[in-house]
Amino acid sequence: AARDGGAEHSAGAGARPGDAESPVLVTHPGFRGRPQPAEYPSRALEMGQTGSVTLRALVAPDGETRTVRVHRSSGAALLDQAALAAVRRWQFRAASVGGRPVHAWVEVQVHFRLR
Repeated sequence: AARDGGAEHSAGAGARPGDAESPVLVTHPGFRGRPQPAEYPSRALEMGQTGSVTLRALVAPDGETRTVRVHRSSGAALLDQAALAAVRRWQFRAASVGGRPVHAWVEVQVHFRLR
């Protein structure tokens, strides 16, 4: 029997100020446009893999995403790679501290669940 899988993300807007030199950490980011869900890898579906990946994206003051990395792995490389690919396509709003745009690490989770 075929299994229908779905990948979801959870994120929501607040920043924790850092010092002037280091990026702030944003755990509830704003988005420019609606982020597209991660594609559930067909091989991961066949293997029954599920899990959540926590990623951090470095977003520059101009809103451009500079880098995306896995902060907490799902334990399944296929899911981690699918989450990375999705988040690299997302467009975040720049964070600001005191009304001034700043570099920020944006933390998001991507969930892979079998339905």
